Amino acid sequence: MDGDTVLVDQGVYNENLIIQKNITLASHALFDDMSDWTGFAGEYYVNNDNVANTRLDGSSDTNGDNFQSTILINSPGDECIEPVIFGFTITGGGGTKATVDGEEKTLGGGILSNNALPKINYNFITNNNGDVEAGGLYQGGALNMGSGVDLGENVLGIRSNHLPC
Repeated sequence: MDGDTVLVDQGVYNENLIIQKNITLASHALFDDMSDWTGFAGEYYVNNDNVANTRLDGSSDTNGDNFQSTILINSPGDECIEPVIFGFTITGGGGTKATVDGEEKTLGGGILSNNALPKINYNFITNNNGDVEAGGLYQGGALNMGSGVDLGENVLGIRSNHLPC
């Protein structure tokens, strides 16, 4: 329901989520001091147990071949939703098929936002696949299409066009 918070316990969740409402989807990191949630020793690592151990894994393709992003945020109709995604490791996404400039591509392996204004904070987006836009920097895999996205504090793999919906 719009405005609800879905609080997720630690664990591995084999899901390809489609979000079409103004919700907050959060791990228990929501209650943590996030000032040192990451560290760096030659490469970035997650220093927060709730982020590291609350994993959304999109590798099971639960929504079929065309919707393999771990999280697809898609506003229904003419709405402009503003969901919050907070405190997860987002991995295993294969991307969602979309037509861009007449060419079919697979976009947003980890997260694909379409016509929405999500806040995506304190997430480790890693090891996702697809076309260049789907995998993103270090195969993190987030793509924003026609949205103004507040990416907040994330480690790797973000591309954003910063367009309002």
